Amino acid sequence: MNCESSATWSWQPNFHTAAANAVLAYIKQLMQSPGQYNLYANNCAITVEGALKTAKLVAPRDTLPKSLFDWLKKNYSTGTSK
Repeated sequence: MNCESSATWSWQPNFHTAAANAVLAYIKQLMQSPGQYNLYANNCAITVEGALKTAKLVAPRDTLPKSLFDWLKKNYSTGTSK
């Protein structure tokens, strides 16, 4: 399953500024040392989960990108279009 998508989101995540900054710092750190991709242990869904936990946000334990993004939309959506 590819985490890249050309589909546009019909929603935007809504995080407090401190949480958003923590997520960005986590991503910047991963860009420096991303590790080796693994479908079950180091995929895009697990990366998002790690970023949310770093920001002290609730995150499901899910390795499937679609179900994770559906959960994110349900729990952190502003409901606005991108």
